[in-house]
Amino acid sequence: MTIGELLKEKRLAENKTQKAWVGHIISTSYYAKVEKNIHRITAEDLLAILKHNDLSITDFFEELADKKDELKAQVNSLNKTVIDAVYHSDISKVNEVIQIIKKMDLPTKQKQELVLINKGFIETIKNDLSDNYHPDKNIVQQLKDKIFSIGGL
Repeated sequence: MTIGELLKEKRLAENKTQKAWVGHIISTSYYAKVEKNIHRITAEDLLAILKHNDLSITDFFEELADKKDELKAQVNSLNKTVIDAVYHSDISKVNEVIQIIKKMDLPTKQKQELVLINKGFIETIKNDLSDNYHPDKNIVQQLKDKIFSIGGL
């Protein structure tokens, strides 16, 4: 979860319009883009908005951290499920995990990476199950591109 997403969640819980939520701190159009993660908000503006809406700064950041930890725990749990599925050559279970990842509240880039990794696992399982299997060249190329782009290699 991002700061913009949590701000939106808090605003909706208070049944406030964006204009009422931000007052005269920043423009409503700019704030709308913060909620959509198009623009970032400065620390000063964020603190002013929290104060304007009588929200605890500490509570806001603790909730943000908790939600991020919750997502991390979900991803770790899915990773364990996939490892078990690969060990048992269970392609359908890996496909289930892919569908769950696609629905998760994760940044698009992270979702794409997780889906790609799991498609790579499927290719590995298929290769293990069949002597005549030829891996999906598109998946193989995407994985190569990802590996060689890590750390600016």
